[in-house]
Amino acid sequence: MKKISTGIIGLGRITHGYEDDPHVVSRMKYPTHLSAIKAIDDFELVAASDESATAREVFKGKVDHQVAIYSSAKKLISSQKLDLLVVATNTNSHIQICDLAIDAGIKFILCEKPISYSYQSAKRIVDKAKKHNVGFAVNYFRGFTDSYIRLIESIKEGKFGRVQSINCKYTKGLYNNGSHFINLLLKISPDVKSAQGFFDRAASKETDKTMDCVISFRDGFNAFIQGLDYKFFNLFEMDILLENGRINIQNDKLNLYRVERSSNFLTRSRQSGFFVDISGGLLPVYKNIDNYFLGKKNNIVWGEEALAALKIIALIERNSKWGKN
Repeated sequence: MKKISTGIIGLGRITHGYEDDPHVVSRMKYPTHLSAIKAIDDFELVAASDESATAREVFKGKVDHQVAIYSSAKKLISSQKLDLLVVATNTNSHIQICDLAIDAGIKFILCEKPISYSYQSAKRIVDKAKKHNVGFAVNYFRGFTDSYIRLIESIKEGKFGRVQSINCKYTKGLYNNGSHFINLLLKISPDVKSAQGFFDRAASKETDKTMDCVISFRDGFNAFIQGLDYKFFNLFEMDILLENGRINIQNDKLNLYRVERSSNFLTRSRQSGFFVDISGGLLPVYKNIDNYFLGKKNNIVWGEEALAALKIIALIERNSKWGKN
């Protein structure tokens, strides 16, 4: 098949900057859109844009001279006939850019999360993409990753018994980072009964608050999500307690525990086959998009799935109050 002509709007860290961060590359081989695109022959980067002249100049030094560089998203979209557009700008500009891309007939959009800070705006753009037969995916990259998919399937199949409680810890905003957990939680159990948030007064004026949340599921368990200050922590932790064990994930490293029924104590398990691995970074995202274009089986986080997470965040915000839990 012909190459998938690809454009990127927004030339910041997730597009290429994380490649220069030793802490990130020690965890992921392909931590950026650019590194993943370069790794798969079926993609051809033909255009990129950013409003910042400095960002454009830095990016030029990392790509072939044939890549067209624009100063505006509108100019890129109107000048190029693209198969795939990556929207990696600030959240407030996502809807406008996606509107232009759908109107231009671009076949597939990969949007950074969150789609929007407004559920209604996000729903409108997801519905519009569907109406115009445009593939619309959101970069919750763990949802594209085989090891996380297998782990969630094992939980849903009851291999460790029923979920009793889930505890999560995150930093840097409920929309931007906390929503990763909500996306994973909804894969485990999509039927939410209620949700509430708690935040301190210092965060009350922030668009994306780093707040504590409690989500109750109709399957009979609660998920507690704790937001922590990024000045002190940079972490991603998920602790899942089940009838017959415990799955503990700390910065995408998994520890598995089994319940010893003679004592009901949890003991570390060495059972093979249960792990999470994000060392591929964004590579699984692009492999699955490639499979989509090839007509093969794929695991893609579609806009509807990301929209479900935003709906829960909207519920949390409506039911939020001052006072950290």
